[in-house]
Order: sequence, then C-alpha cells, then structure tokens
Amino acid sequence: MKTLLTLFTLLLLATCTEQIDNTQQRGTKSSVLTAPIPSYSDTIAINATKEPVIYNKVFDNRYESFAPNTDLQLVINLKRYYYLRPVTQKVYPPEVNIASTNVSSYTMPTFYPAYLQKYDAMQGTTITRISDSQTFGCDCSKLRHRYAKNQAFNSDGTMIMTGGSPSKIIDGNTYLPIKDSYTLALWSNTEPHYTYDSNGKSFVKKNVLTNAITTLHTFNEFDSVSVGYDEGNLTNDDSYVALVGVKAGQQTLVVYDIKADAIVSKKNIGTANLDWVSMSQLGNFVVVMYKDSGSGQYQGAKSYDVTFNNEVHLTNNHPHGDIGIDAQGNEVFVSMDGLSGYSLSMVRLDNGQKTGLFPTAGNKGIYGGHISTRNIKKPGWAVVSNQGHETDMTRSACNREVFAIKLDNSGTIMRYGKHHNYIKSYLHDAQAVPNHDLTKIIFASNYSHSAVISRQYPDMYVLELK
Repeated sequence: MKTLLTLFTLLLLATCTEQIDNTQQRGTKSSVLTAPIPSYSDTIAINATKEPVIYNKVFDNRYESFAPNTDLQLVINLKRYYYLRPVTQKVYPPEVNIASTNVSSYTMPTFYPAYLQKYDAMQGTTITRISDSQTFGCDCSKLRHRYAKNQAFNSDGTMIMTGGSPSKIIDGNTYLPIKDSYTLALWSNTEPHYTYDSNGKSFVKKNVLTNAITTLHTFNEFDSVSVGYDEGNLTNDDSYVALVGVKAGQQTLVVYDIKADAIVSKKNIGTANLDWVSMSQLGNFVVVMYKDSGSGQYQGAKSYDVTFNNEVHLTNNHPHGDIGIDAQGNEVFVSMDGLSGYSLSMVRLDNGQKTGLFPTAGNKGIYGGHISTRNIKKPGWAVVSNQGHETDMTRSACNREVFAIKLDNSGTIMRYGKHHNYIKSYLHDAQAVPNHDLTKIIFASNYSHSAVISRQYPDMYVLELK
C-alpha cells in the first residue's frame, strides 16, 4: 500500500506541474506510459522551485532516482515509464553594437580567483577557475585545453577534455576531475562518449568510458595520417573528415567518409608548406591553409568542394581563424584577416566574398587573438578571445576580453567576460572555445597573477550564462 501511495503521489506531482511549459515538454500526460527510455544525453529532471538540475545517466527499466537536496525534484523512470520536465532556457548576454558601446575600457584584476569558486563576470555571466596546479599535481599541459579550434566539451556538455597525454577528463557541470585518459584529439559531435583521431596510418574511434579503440580505416598507402595536422575538424554530423597522408615526405589530402568507410577524393600537394586542412561544418567544402603567404598554388587559404574541384582563393594571408556558418546560413572562414577598415572578417567558402565584422574605429581594432566557431548548435556567431596590447590598454578595443560576434555586417557582439591574461608565451594564449550551444566558453589564463605567469602553463577557466 505504501508503495502504491508513493507512486500515486509522484504521478500527482507530475500532473500538477504539467503546465510549466508545454511547448518544451517531450510527450504529454497521455504519452507518458509509452515514451522511450531516455538516452544518455536526455534531461530528465527539473527542480520545480529552484534552478533546473540536469541528470545525464544510463537507465534500465528498473531505475528510479531523485536528485538530492532539491525541493519537489521529480524523476520518474519506473518500468520504462518516465515523465520529462522542461528545462529553463538560458539567457544570453545582451546583444550590443560595437559602435555604440564602450569597448575600450579595461581594469586590471584585483584578485586571483579561487579554484572552483564562481564569480560574476559581465552582465549575465559568471567565471570559474576549473584547473589547479596543486589539485592536478603538475605544471603541465593538462592544466589547460588544447586550442581554440579544438572542442573541449563533449557533445552533450557532460565532460571536458584538457590538453596533455594523458589528458584529464573533467565533469562538465561540477568541473571536478573525473579521470586521466589517453583521450584522442577530437570529441564526436554526436556521441558523448566517443573521440576520433589518427593513430599511425589508421583513423580510429575511442570510447572514453571503456577505453576501447576501434580502427575505422587503415590507409596502407601512407606511412602516416593526420587529422589536418591536428587543426582539422569533423563535419557537424561526424560524417566526413579531411586527413593528411604522408608517404616518403610527399603529402596527400584525403576526404574520408566515416559512415560509409570510403575515400571520397584525394589531392597530392607534394612537399607544399601545409599548415592545416579541415572539412567545413556542413560538409560542402574542404579548406586548406598554407604557411606561405600569397595567391600562388600553395599559398594563402583555398576552399574546394569534397572532390577537390572548384577552387576558391580565400586569402593571401595566414591568419588565425575557424570555419563556421554565417547568419544567413553560408559556410565561411572567420579570421583575423586584414580587410580594409576591419580587424576581423569572414569570407564565403563558395565564392570568396568577404565581409568585415569588427570595424577599426579610431585606429582601435582588435589584434593578438583567436577565433572559434565550435558553437555548432548556435551558428551565426564566432567567439573571439582578444589580447590587445601587452601594456598600453588604450591601443585596441575589447582588451583581454572574450566575446561573441554575430556573423553579418551589423557589428553586433555579446560580451562574456575579461580573460585578464598576460601574454608570456604562446602556451599562455587564452584561445577561447565555446561549447556547442554557446552557453559556456573555456579559455586559458594566468589572470595577470605573478605566480601563474612564472609557470609554464596557465590555468583554465569557464565563462557561463547565469
């Protein structure tokens, strides 16, 4: 009787809270009994009186759980029945125009953030230091993430991958270390537990929970293969990857269809001074960046279709940048490329048309930073981690700041916070990278703190929406 009464009470609570936000519910009252078991990434918990709590677990048909220390927290998954609660939508930072906003002011930090303590950053955001040399037991690369173009968050945001070999896997919500893992370089964009990378002459996939590695394809025609010389990315649906195969010093670019296990196309570039190669997000283009500047065959940046035809010259230069999708849905390369009157621009991959993004007003543009468009679930924006001048804070705009800029010509930005990083070396670059929906941004920083500046590696921080 007591069990039946408890179940009745739970169902009554579910009915009473049914009207919270019907537009976001999966299923209705009548479909609760036939809804499938939630996947790992499903959100199945909501606090009816407090901030939503996200639970990501693997369920069987006997699982029933209640989040601790919450009021009216309801999780029902009993004998394959569950009721999914809506999750409160995050509010992004205000969208402001560069021309009408004071982007020149900067104040040095007055304190060094404590490990795992959350502080206010800018309007609508907080900042938390999520690595610590004493806790991690080293002054090493696992104190920071890898790079602006390398996604640190897994596909559902439950895990963060640091640099290093082994790297450290961190909980994506509590930011507590989970484990050390010889994790491969690229998170899957669709499967939370998997990473991809090259291994010798093979392209492989790894389950980070079981450490099982699956060889997807071995390219015996090469001595080795690389995922774009460690700066390439998969397509958003994990269908295609661009590889560099090397045989006796000769380089060949390869488009590989992961799902079909098939080579789509190849392009021999010999001993060209290649920097990186990558698939575009939607898989329509391959982008090739050379280290040598100019408009020649192996200079600047080019885009091709997936068969390496229809070449488009994107830039003569060799700027920091990333491949994204603009506000109109076009695939673009966003970079610190110099376009007249702008210090940040984008160029379409299909036709080479350039658009200025961040105007250089009063000789105060941005410089010394990195671009990331890893926010693949919120396209139309790029994240910028700007450095500015090392000592003269009047020379540039958005000094030592992390912001997102809208990929159109409106000059619209969302300001997330100051990274306060003093450039000591390239290893101390902020190199901010967002999660998939732009609700969190990771960056590296010494926070202008003398003890951290003296180290080889800085700390890692996360900016997130309140």
